[in-house]
Amino acid sequence: MLKSSVGGVLCNEIKSLEKDYAYVGESEELFSALSLDIKNKRRLQDALDLYIRPDILDGDNKYFCEKHGKHIDAQKRTYIKSLSDTMVINLKRFEYDFTTLQRFKINDYCEFPELIDFRPWTKQGIEEQELA
Repeated sequence: MLKSSVGGVLCNEIKSLEKDYAYVGESEELFSALSLDIKNKRRLQDALDLYIRPDILDGDNKYFCEKHGKHIDAQKRTYIKSLSDTMVINLKRFEYDFTTLQRFKINDYCEFPELIDFRPWTKQGIEEQELA
């Protein structure tokens, strides 16, 4: 099957940032390709770093935690849970300018290796980097 030979599984994680309200929630999502922003990214690895960078949910954007029945400060992140042998990566090379109402092509230089170890963008790789 194509699904088992291309793509993989992403994990969407929400983790509490409040010591008194511990919470970690995860949901899995199958994917056949990763779409990465390459604007101002010199290397594919930089685009992958941006892809897994957590968003902070605080202020008016707090996460409603059903476990505690209240809004809490949290971080939301997506990381790679598993991969098949073949990976497809879409480079986002077009943007829309709302000022001119026109689409334009991003021609920034972005290098990528022939072989890449995706471990730094997995949960284990992220945890290793945070401990270092």
